[in-house]
Amino acid sequence: MSLFVILSACGGGTNKTSDGGSTDQKPTVTDFAASPAAVPYGGGDVTLSWKMSGASSLTLSGATGSVAGKTSVSVHVTSDETFTLTAKNSAGTTTATTSVTVATSINVSGHAVTTDGAPLPNATVLVLGKPKVTSDATGAFTVPDVTPPYTLALVDPANANRAVIFVGLTAVTPTIGGVSPSGAGITAISGTVTGGVTPYSGAKNVQVSFAFDGGFDRTTAAADGTYLIPVSVPPGQTQLEGQLAALEDCNPGGACSPYFGGFGVKDSVTLVSGTQLTGQNVTLGAVGAGTLTGMSVPPTGYSLLLTEPAITLPGGHVLVLAKSMSPWTFQVPLIVGVRYNIFSAASASPSLSFAGFGPFTAGQSAISLELSAPPVASVPNGGSASTLGWTGPDASYVVSVTDGTPNKWMFYTADSSVKLPDLSPLGAALTFVSGATYAQSFIAFTPKKTVEESAVKGVQGYLPKSYGNNFTLEESLKTSFVFTP
Repeated sequence: MSLFVILSACGGGTNKTSDGGSTDQKPTVTDFAASPAAVPYGGGDVTLSWKMSGASSLTLSGATGSVAGKTSVSVHVTSDETFTLTAKNSAGTTTATTSVTVATSINVSGHAVTTDGAPLPNATVLVLGKPKVTSDATGAFTVPDVTPPYTLALVDPANANRAVIFVGLTAVTPTIGGVSPSGAGITAISGTVTGGVTPYSGAKNVQVSFAFDGGFDRTTAAADGTYLIPVSVPPGQTQLEGQLAALEDCNPGGACSPYFGGFGVKDSVTLVSGTQLTGQNVTLGAVGAGTLTGMSVPPTGYSLLLTEPAITLPGGHVLVLAKSMSPWTFQVPLIVGVRYNIFSAASASPSLSFAGFGPFTAGQSAISLELSAPPVASVPNGGSASTLGWTGPDASYVVSVTDGTPNKWMFYTADSSVKLPDLSPLGAALTFVSGATYAQSFIAFTPKKTVEESAVKGVQGYLPKSYGNNFTLEESLKTSFVFTP
C-alpha cells in the first residue's frame, strides 16, 4: 500500500483554517488602510479596513476588543499613530501597518462681535506669532496655520487704546468680543402703572422693567404711576420683542402694609428702534410676601458693604429689593416661577468681594453667606516682571493692566499667570515698554469657565445669564510693577 493511501485513510492532508485557507502558507493581508489618513487638530474618528485570508488569529494594535472575523474597525485618534495588523497561523505570522497623522495647527476662522453679539467690522485682530488681520463688514476674520492653544488680541476700532486679550484659546471658529457696542439705537417705552396701593411715593415705589432676549432695562415710576424706560437697541436690530413687568415694593426702612402693593405684567411688547412706544399701561394685582432670613460673613479684614435680595422673573427681568446689613430678614414677593437670589459685597478698599447666592426658597431661614477673599498678586507692589501671577481660587480670571494713560489691556484666562505678550504689531501705544511702570489688578470669577465661554461678552461672559446659581467675583487691590522683558 502506498504512503499516499495510508495518509488518506488516516484523515491526513493539507490543514485548513476556519476561513478555508491553507496553513501550509502564512496568512495574507492586503489593502490595510486608514480612512481618513489625516485628521484635524484635536483628533477624530478613523476607519481601519483590510482584506485577509489564511489566518487562525488576528490582532490589531490600538484597537479595543477583538477584531477576529472583522474586516474593519473604527478608532478615535488624538495624536499621530501607526497601527499594526497581525495575522497568524501555524505556518507563520504576517503583519501590515498603516499610519494616521493629526494636524498640529488649525486655520482660525472667527468673528469679532460686540458684547451684545453685533458684528464688529474693521477690528484689528492679532494671533501672537502671526500677522495681524482686520475683520470684514460682518466681523469675520481668518488667521491660517495657528498652533493651539493660542493667544488672540482684539482692538476695538472705536477705542484704539484698549486691547482685549484672550489667553489659551483652542477653537477653530471662535466668536471674540469683550468690547462695548457703539452705534446702538436709543428708544423708549412709556405708560402708566395702575392698581396696588397709591400714591406710589413715600415708603412705596414701583419698579418697571422691560425684558427682551439679551437684556433688560428698568426704571422707577413717578408718584402718579407714569414711567419712561430708555432702551438701548443693539446695533443691527430694528426692533425688540419683550415683556413689561411692574412691582410695587417698600423702600429701605419703610413701614408698608402690605409690604408689596402689587405685581403685574404686559406681554407681547414690540419696540421699534428710533421711536418711543407710548401707552404701555400695566395693572397691578395683589401679591403675597414671604421671607428670607440669615447673615453675611465677609472675609477676614473686610467690612460688609451691603446685602440685597434680587428676584429673576420668568421673562428675564431682574428686580433688586431693599438692601440691608447683617443679620437680615428680607421680604420677597410670592410670584409663580420667580427665582430668589441674594447679593452681598464686602471691601478692604480698594479690593472688593462680591457674590451672588442662591437660588433660595421663600421662607428659608438660617442662611449663611460666606464671601471669599480676592486674589493676591505674586509680583510685589513696585516689583519688576514680564509675567504676572497671582494666588487665589480655581477660577476664571480677568487681568487688568494700565499705564496711567488711556491705554488699557484686559487679559482673559483660565490659568494662574499671564506672560505679557509682544503686541508691537498693534502699534506703539499698546506695546509694553521696558522699564515703564504699570498697574495690575485681578478679578476672579467662579464657577470657572473656559476662555471660549467668556470670549463673546468679556466680563459679562463670566456672570450667569440669569442669576439662578451661586457665583463669586473678587477684585484685588491695584498694585504697580515695572515691566522687565
